[in-house]
Amino acid sequence: MPKIINRTEERVHIDTIQPHPANPNDGDVAAIAESIRQNGFYGRIVVRDSTGKILAGEHRWRAAQEVGLAEVPIERVECDDETAMRILLADNRTAEKAERESEPLADLLEHLDTTDDGLTGTGYDGGDLEDLLDDVGRSPMDSEEAEEQYTQKIETPVYEPTGARPSIDELYDDSKTKDLLERIDAADVSPELKAFLRTAAHRHTEIRFDAVAEFYANATPEVQRLFEDSALVIIDFDKAIEQGFVQMSKDYREAYLQDHT
Repeated sequence: MPKIINRTEERVHIDTIQPHPANPNDGDVAAIAESIRQNGFYGRIVVRDSTGKILAGEHRWRAAQEVGLAEVPIERVECDDETAMRILLADNRTAEKAERESEPLADLLEHLDTTDDGLTGTGYDGGDLEDLLDDVGRSPMDSEEAEEQYTQKIETPVYEPTGARPSIDELYDDSKTKDLLERIDAADVSPELKAFLRTAAHRHTEIRFDAVAEFYANATPEVQRLFEDSALVIIDFDKAIEQGFVQMSKDYREAYLQDHT
């Protein structure tokens, strides 16, 4: 049975770990640096604990240096010299052997190419996209075609009340929020940052809209107005747009109305 050799996970100063001198791979550090600038640094660099040498993630470490990060997240492992060499080779080789599905990749790239940031941070550029479309025998979509592909059908959840009024506890699940609030309260951060984090933590409360619809149907007019003003239910489409709960282009709104008339 294979064993897990991870020992600890931590953040360390970027200069406390070093590339392995035997690493034969020469990665595209510039592309990785672009991804870090656009998307942030994610994941961990795998380091052999006894030597401080990088076994996986050397080029992400170099890119982190290039963009000016002082610390990087690492995962320490311990192994003998032979296993270290195998990890070093396997990390490179398994990535090289990966195969891609050209059609889904083309779909993703075409969609991202229509966004404000385009293909920045993906490792691909416009030339790559053109070559890929060539390979799959497709012409580049213009921006309207690409938008239509991803927004042609607007699915809006519609809940039909059955008459049973749920309890207030059934309207939401705040277990993740409570856990996060406890961690924030225990964190050694400034009061201002703590107040911000506590406010942001409530985004993790899950609203159960089917139960909300049942509760709304059995509520007083005053409570119903509060639900509407909180965007828990949307009864008046135009009012929702006016209050900023729904924002869409003219074409998008027409598509919605066409689907719901």
